[in-house]
Amino acid sequence: MKKLLFLVFISFFLGCDFLEEKGSVLVQVGESRLTLQKIQGKVPGWDSLSVEQQSEFLKTWVDEELLYQAALQQKLDKRQDVASTIERAKRKIVIDYLVNELTDSITLSEKEVEQFYEENADKFLYGKHLYSLAILSYPSWNLGDLYFRGKKDVVFETVPSSDYRVKKIENFENVEESPDTCLVKDLRTLKVGTLSGFKVCGNALKSMVVYHHQDSANVKPYSEVSKEAAVLLRLEKRKELMKKFRAEQKKKIAVFADWNPSAEK
Repeated sequence: MKKLLFLVFISFFLGCDFLEEKGSVLVQVGESRLTLQKIQGKVPGWDSLSVEQQSEFLKTWVDEELLYQAALQQKLDKRQDVASTIERAKRKIVIDYLVNELTDSITLSEKEVEQFYEENADKFLYGKHLYSLAILSYPSWNLGDLYFRGKKDVVFETVPSSDYRVKKIENFENVEESPDTCLVKDLRTLKVGTLSGFKVCGNALKSMVVYHHQDSANVKPYSEVSKEAAVLLRLEKRKELMKKFRAEQKKKIAVFADWNPSAEK
């Protein structure tokens, strides 16, 4: 009921002509006033919000302001722990704004990003072994043996083609472990491109072939990591810029230290 009354209250004022004036007060809590000009600066697209959205925002502001004023009346902002927290937050916010202003001008060319990628290949490794493989099931021992004899010297670079001697071909791409440990427990034991000997697993006659292996130490292609490379390069440039800026500040502002370590070595 209170929320409904508030919505009606706000809706009435939002519909009033005097709110067209930039300095008009939308809501007031004690001596604290929220004007249309202030809120348009705080909330981008305020004028395009619905009446319900605007009134909900104003209700939230009123609720928060009531609590804030109650806290001030109890002088909580004067408490040492609260004041210290406020000071730390203020320092961080101000420093963040300074750093952003200093580093927002950093620009990167495609050539710079590619050069960074080439010079820092160790940052773009796959990090794990990935296997693409196929498991072949045979309708009979004779057909399996016939297929194996015909393909044992073939180097497979893709999924094997359909064949009358093969009942089913299951394809697995970029797996880390064997999808059938009965057939092969450790994929590292298989030679890439070579068909393994067949055996009975799960009431079926099967063999396996790994047609592609991505080593963990291999470098990812630039096309896959260009955005990541740009982010890392920007961070490097940001670090260099801030190091230079701090050095310049030390020349302008005297820094003294008289410190005896109190911590245990």
